[in-house]
Amino acid sequence: MGKNPHAKKPLRFSIGLLTFFVCLAVVLLLIIRVRQGGKANDFPVFYYAAHMVLDGARTALYDVNAQHAFQVRFGCDPRLFFYYPAFSLLPFLLIAIFPLHAAFAVWTALSLVLLTVSIKALCNQNDLFRGYWPAVMSLLFLPVMMNLLQGQLAIVILAVYVWCYLLWRGGHRFAGGLVLSLAMIKFQLVVGFVSILFLRRKWRELAGFASGAIPIVLLSGAVVGFSEFLHYPEFMLHHDGDQAVLPTSMANLRGLAVLILGSGNHFAVVAVLSLGVLLFCASLWKDLETGFPAAIFASMLVSYHFNPYDLSLALIPTCLAIRELTPRMKILIAVGVVTLPWLMLRFWEAEHFALLAIPMIATLAWQLLQQKRSVATPKEATFAPNESVLSEASLL
Repeated sequence: MGKNPHAKKPLRFSIGLLTFFVCLAVVLLLIIRVRQGGKANDFPVFYYAAHMVLDGARTALYDVNAQHAFQVRFGCDPRLFFYYPAFSLLPFLLIAIFPLHAAFAVWTALSLVLLTVSIKALCNQNDLFRGYWPAVMSLLFLPVMMNLLQGQLAIVILAVYVWCYLLWRGGHRFAGGLVLSLAMIKFQLVVGFVSILFLRRKWRELAGFASGAIPIVLLSGAVVGFSEFLHYPEFMLHHDGDQAVLPTSMANLRGLAVLILGSGNHFAVVAVLSLGVLLFCASLWKDLETGFPAAIFASMLVSYHFNPYDLSLALIPTCLAIRELTPRMKILIAVGVVTLPWLMLRFWEAEHFALLAIPMIATLAWQLLQQKRSVATPKEATFAPNESVLSEASLL
């Protein structure tokens, strides 16, 4: 007997549908939290700064008194200032027309879309995990949840790095550098990466980055006025200490130095260690698959200002580092990466997140050990000819 075309098909489980409902639940829970608490932490900073541009106060964007006036207007925490490049306000200008809570919901939804698309594309490109469950699992990563709660930009930086990686993997070296320049919205998270590109003499990638960075700087100057833009470095230097983030909560070399050596800036120690990390990670760059994750770890470690939610970037090198492991080991490492920040928060709180710099350093050492093993026992290339456009000759 033939099949009845009008027969009802059984309801099938869809991980994509589950992802949608999980993301929807996250948005609703965050909106409820914002309404109950009255504040979205960092998000009102971007919101009031966007209104400064829209309401005619753009030339006073980096004036403390002007920022305080808008903080009062929108009920924001007076301790938190807008200290980002003016270019970073462009997406917020589009949603600042909505009330604060609605704008926060839109921004959270956009962040979730970026996270899902980025993680899925990264996993698919490297044949790591199929389906949407890695994106769902990434929501359990504490820094990602912190970013969503704060309404911050770390997921945007993650998406930029993933886009850059995919372009470089496809052989589009200049275009990848051009995309990388978008990470300048939080320039401290890209300075170390660009330094390694310079040490490796990646001129085409650097040319793309410079081609994107120059108009970004000019656009930032045009938004606030070039006279005000010249005050931006001075504003950063004078008000870095006003941010409600302790150095020991930063999972970088600065936080680790303060945690071990005690209070103080320890500038000389951090500078020497940072230079050592950059040189070490530059030496690890034998090809894109080894160099890219090492450069991201380096960029996080040498960043001067590094918030707990910025650890969301660790998802990229983690995915790239475990691609050749067995499925069981991949799952174990993924579970370990997700649970470690939660355990630290439970027993030591975020004030000791600087200790998370140690696993990053250990991962770099492990990567060096893997390289030595691969040199001792060379194996065939894992990419098909049409996928390995970025050959070792073109990268060195």
